Amino acid sequence: MNEWIQAPWGRMKTFALNERARVVIRGHELFLRQGGEDCLIAPVTNPDGLSNIFGYIWGFWWWQHKPCTVKILEVNPGQRLSDQRHAHRAESWWVLTKGVQIDVEEDMLKRTWQPFVCEKIHIPIGRWHRLACIPDSPRPCRVLEISSGHFDEQDIERRSDDYGRLG
Repeated sequence: MNEWIQAPWGRMKTFALNERARVVIRGHELFLRQGGEDCLIAPVTNPDGLSNIFGYIWGFWWWQHKPCTVKILEVNPGQRLSDQRHAHRAESWWVLTKGVQIDVEEDMLKRTWQPFVCEKIHIPIGRWHRLACIPDSPRPCRVLEISSGHFDEQDIERRSDDYGRLG
């Protein structure tokens, strides 16, 4: 059964996959819910029009046709990107190697951590973030980035930058 329900944080759309799993849409994010745990799958452009989730006995598949840009970011040891945000795109990062350090600001609090290989990080539109390679990494670190929304390299507001590129 697919339904919209009201939750304390707002509306939430759910799709039953089987007796143990549901797909949950909160705001503009798609989650898989199993056993009370939510796992972020992807950002969603238009949650009201989402009808492309198909549940099967083996699980489910989901598609969303929208523009995206795929990049592999490689950062040298001891280097970091600017502390930045974007007005027109969200980013999802998948950590490909060890040595990654990430800063993400949520509700005016900055969280800094070293994610594990294969960890996925979702950065919504407008959220401050920074990617770095730890100084003692034996090699450059790599992150797969998938940007959704309107991609333009000029869509970067920098709050801090080691190379003098503010603005």
